[in-house]
Amino acid sequence: MDDNVDTIIAKYGQKAPKKPRIGRVVLVSLLILLLVAGIVVSALYFLKDKPADSTKDTPAQTSFNGPTPKDIVDTIAADPTVAGAKNYFLFRTTIAQSDPNSDTSAVVYEQDGYDFVTNTTAEDGIRFTLTDAKVASSKAAITEAITAVLKKNGFTQTTGNTSTLSAYVTTSFYNNGTVCQILDYAGEKQSILEQGVICASHEAMQAAYKNAQTLLTKADSSVIAKTKTVTQTVVTDGTKKLLTLTTQPRDASDTTKYYFATLDTDYEYIGNRPSPSVDNQASFTLSDQLKKNIADPKWGTFLADNIK
Repeated sequence: MDDNVDTIIAKYGQKAPKKPRIGRVVLVSLLILLLVAGIVVSALYFLKDKPADSTKDTPAQTSFNGPTPKDIVDTIAADPTVAGAKNYFLFRTTIAQSDPNSDTSAVVYEQDGYDFVTNTTAEDGIRFTLTDAKVASSKAAITEAITAVLKKNGFTQTTGNTSTLSAYVTTSFYNNGTVCQILDYAGEKQSILEQGVICASHEAMQAAYKNAQTLLTKADSSVIAKTKTVTQTVVTDGTKKLLTLTTQPRDASDTTKYYFATLDTDYEYIGNRPSPSVDNQASFTLSDQLKKNIADPKWGTFLADNIK
């Protein structure tokens, strides 16, 4: 006969509970303690041995609150030697009134975080052009005056190779994010344009580097890794802009031109071609795809006039 409810309760209620397995509990506790200890030790080791952020031996990456390009060029322009320079025409270059010649208005300065070197359009500067090439100039005195103004305002002369992107002798100065460069335009390329001083901020230089890297990656994701220098030039016609990025590979092979155009602010990739060279007649031939993009009616004749 089946047990009734009272019998079942009495039978099992008197059953002694199982004793906990002490060895197993101890083992689990030890494992937990070892795990926690391991985590703590690893964290301390990581914090102790974590390497400091590596930076290049250039001062332009420390702080970015120095005098603005306009402020320092205003100061240079007011210097008695500069302001009273005889036999010179002084041309002030600003963002609003830029120098049309990119090779005389570009700051060339290395930036941490980028393995290539590119040029940045100067935000402010002064060009010194002789009014009479037959009259002796005071070039040395002007150079000395500009240098004195920069040093008086906290700028330190820096080292850096600008020859990869500049045909001129450049002396660079840095102060908390602002770079100023004195350019000596002597040589066959210039006759009456003698020298200049140009300045750019850290923000402007970073923007130029980021823009070059972003656009080139859009065109060819592999190009940045093998690029040594990127020369940036812009041609403007109203709202139309053509940006040309000329890349020089690290292996010193032929340069390549990448074209980007816009009608507003966002650049569209147009195509690329080898830099035209008399040693390579094929470099003057445009690909069918590049021709097609150039002929897009929205550009009118703008691209056709500037890509040949």
